[in-house]
Amino acid sequence: MLTDEMNVFACKPSNHLLSHREQNEAFALSETGQQYAVYFTDGGFVKIDLSEASGIFSVRWLHIMVSEWQQAEFIKGGSVIDLSPPGGGPWAVLIKKG
Repeated sequence: MLTDEMNVFACKPSNHLLSHREQNEAFALSETGQQYAVYFTDGGFVKIDLSEASGIFSVRWLHIMVSEWQQAEFIKGGSVIDLSPPGGGPWAVLIKKG
C-alpha cells in the first residue's frame, strides 16, 4: 500500500535523516524535498530532518497489520520533526509534498 502512494524508484535509503533512532527501530527512504517514508518495526520514536524540504507536506500513517491508512495531517517543512507511530507493531509513515 505504501509503494502505491509514492515513487520508490526516485528514493534513496535515508537513515541519515533520522535521529534518536535505536538499532533496527526505523528505516527511511526519501526523495529529498518531495517524499519521505519511514518504516517502524515495532512502534518507537525518531526525529526526521526535513530542513532541506520547503512547503507543506501531508503525513499519513499506515497501520500495516490491518492494511489501513490513518487520517492525514499536514506539516510545514524546513525543520526537524518528531515521528512516533500511533501504536505498537509495524507501522509506516509517508510524508509527501503537496
